[in-house]
Amino acid sequence: MNWRVIRWILVIILLILNIGLFGYSVYQKRQLYVVPTERIEYVRERFEEWGYQLPKEISRRQYPKKRLILEVTDLEDRANAFWSEDYEKSYMPGSRILYTCGTQTLTVDREQSSMVFTENDPDYQNADTLTDAKVERTAREQAQSMMNNKDLILVRVLSDDVGTRIYYFCEKYKDDILFANRAIITVTYGAVVRASVSQFTVRGYEDTAYAVYPIDELLYSCLRTLGQAEEGTQLNLNYGYAMTGQEDEVFYCTPSVWIGKPDGTGLMVDQLTDKSSDLF
Repeated sequence: MNWRVIRWILVIILLILNIGLFGYSVYQKRQLYVVPTERIEYVRERFEEWGYQLPKEISRRQYPKKRLILEVTDLEDRANAFWSEDYEKSYMPGSRILYTCGTQTLTVDREQSSMVFTENDPDYQNADTLTDAKVERTAREQAQSMMNNKDLILVRVLSDDVGTRIYYFCEKYKDDILFANRAIITVTYGAVVRASVSQFTVRGYEDTAYAVYPIDELLYSCLRTLGQAEEGTQLNLNYGYAMTGQEDEVFYCTPSVWIGKPDGTGLMVDQLTDKSSDLF
């Protein structure tokens, strides 16, 4: 009997077994962070009973996530270049700077990393010539000009019966949405009358990763707060990071989900605490 051949055969068998066990271990670990399809379907049925339609594709992954750390962005240089013509600049109490150019004003808050634009004599357009796409394009162009042409995602739209729409654009960050970096654009009869921007600089992630609530639990806990709806009301789910705290000059954002209704209302849900708020 050739013991050398047998030894190699045993080594190969053991190697295959180890590889198989390692693969199975990885698979089992990943399954711990994946919500079973049955649980998603159960929540989907409960939402349908309340009149809601959830998106066809819902992410079932629930891997631990880290908080995102932000810091203030210096917006003064951007404000200085906002107009091509002459403007007046005055420093206000605190950290604010006021710019005036004709009928337009721009207020910058250096400590809050924000600025607000107002037009006091809007050039209203004929409502009959306006389309939804045209008004949205006007709002998006204003948002991009104030947010340094970042990649923006339209997350929310509020409207009234007198020709005013409020668009909420948020900055895309990797595969998520950075809700803290946003532009809120108010358009009345095709004219931008107000635009507020908050834009921070991303410092990076925390070292510690935290367990997140499964998406089915987050959704189910919000159902009663959302309330009964007309049958077939479509809900949108937007995943990202929402600001939840500040320490000195550092701002913290936690993994969150915006559950949006067609009328622009909704809930922001913290994935780490399962707490929700209608504040965006």
